[in-house]
Amino acid sequence: MGYGMPESPRIVYWDSCVFLSYVNEYPDRIPVLDMLLYESSKGAIQLHTSTLAQVEVAFCIRTRAGGARPSGGAANRQSLG
Repeated sequence: MGYGMPESPRIVYWDSCVFLSYVNEYPDRIPVLDMLLYESSKGAIQLHTSTLAQVEVAFCIRTRAGGARPSGGAANRQSLG
């Protein structure tokens, strides 16, 4: 009679390449990504990502917009010592 645990939404992991595909509007990927966003808004799925993916996307968007890029590792190491 349906007395079990409620069915949990499916978890879908989005890596940075998925976010960047959406931001860069890749025409072959947008319909699928729109569908996944719609399903997420209805609670059918849960979209998950990592902090690292968020940082990668933010960095790419910022540098594309002309934001400052961090200097190289050697320069950073010299400033520490």
